[in-house]
Amino acid sequence: MFTSLVDSRDHRCGLVADGKAYCWGNNRSGQLGDGTAGSATDYRAADRSVPVAVLGGRTFASLSAGGSHTCGLTRAGTAYCWGANSQGQLGDDTSGNGDWSDTTANRSTPVAVLGGRTFTSIAVGGHHTCALEAGGVAYCWGLNQDGQLGDGTTGTTGTNRVTPTAISGTLTFATITAGRHHTCGVTVGGAA
Repeated sequence: MFTSLVDSRDHRCGLVADGKAYCWGNNRSGQLGDGTAGSATDYRAADRSVPVAVLGGRTFASLSAGGSHTCGLTRAGTAYCWGANSQGQLGDDTSGNGDWSDTTANRSTPVAVLGGRTFTSIAVGGHHTCALEAGGVAYCWGLNQDGQLGDGTTGTTGTNRVTPTAISGTLTFATITAGRHHTCGVTVGGAA
């Protein structure tokens, strides 16, 4: 029995009472975390119609799914991500060459987000990820084509981030959410 569920366009994941994660659906980029992924000749080869366990033996407090990647926070606040990484959206200091078909940096099992930060929440967008620290400071990483990382940069060359980068300014957030090409948050004072 699942205690929580998250949903993206093509895959779903859930947590059971002991914090183990299970995913199902499209697995083209390894976003199910079971150690498999589709291939260039058959991108649906690793799709799953029933829940499969996310490998690694970790227990999670929360999950977030979007695009073709998934992230989870352990009970201690450590972030792990898996799936597509063409834009650095897994936060493990790697990325593909920016081409959506480049699968060299994809991960089919959870990898730790670098930086040693402890997060209270995580939000997965289309090709980027954002998370909040306990004090409400927001960090984002991945695709920044439209400025969705909030660090004051935007564009297609050299603005993607492969590790967590603090957003610009002095705002502190209570919640944060990520969409396909944007990010929104509510400050501790209630402003959006």
